[in-house]
Amino acid sequence: MATGIESYAPSNPKIVWKCNPTTKLKLRKHFYPLSLTKFTLGADLDLQHGFWTFHTSWKDRIIGGRLAIRDNRVTLLKEFVIDQKNMFDLRISYDWKLKQTIFGFRFRPLQGLQTNTHPPGIAVARKIPLDYRTKLDVVAWLQFPEATCEATSSGAVTFGTGDFVVDIQQLNLYLELKGF
Repeated sequence: MATGIESYAPSNPKIVWKCNPTTKLKLRKHFYPLSLTKFTLGADLDLQHGFWTFHTSWKDRIIGGRLAIRDNRVTLLKEFVIDQKNMFDLRISYDWKLKQTIFGFRFRPLQGLQTNTHPPGIAVARKIPLDYRTKLDVVAWLQFPEATCEATSSGAVTFGTGDFVVDIQQLNLYLELKGF
C-alpha cells in the first residue's frame, strides 16, 4: 500500500581516503652547544622533483626561543601563544658592531581568522617512530561531515551530511643522523 510518503533512511558517514602526498627524505643532525641550545642542520630531498633544500635552526632550550645570527646581530625571538587567535612576539637583539642591545615586541591579533582553503576539519601532524633514529612524518587534514539538520515528513531526522575525509598531504621519511 503506497501512502505517497517515501521512506527516508539516512546513510551513515563513511571514511573516505585521499592519498596524493608530497614525499621528502628529511635528514637532520642536532648539536647541543653549551648544552643550553639546540642547533640543527637539515637537508630535505624532494623525491618527486629531485631537488634539495637546506635548513638550519638554533633553539634555546630554556625558554624555547629561536636564535639567529645575521650580519652583525645575534637575535633571540620568543613567540607566546595567548589563545587560538592571538600571538605575542618578543625580540631581543645585540648588535656587536654598534655594541647596542635592541628590544622589540609585536602583538599579532586574530591570527586564526585568515581565509582558510580547507573545509572544516583539523590538521594532523605526527612523527611515527620506526626505530631510534627514523620516523615517518605524516601531515594530513581530517575533514568532518557538513553540519546540517534535516527532517522528513515521515519523521526521519538526520544530523550532518557527507563523509569523513582523510586527506594525506605529506608523507616524509625523517632520519636523524647520530654518531657523527
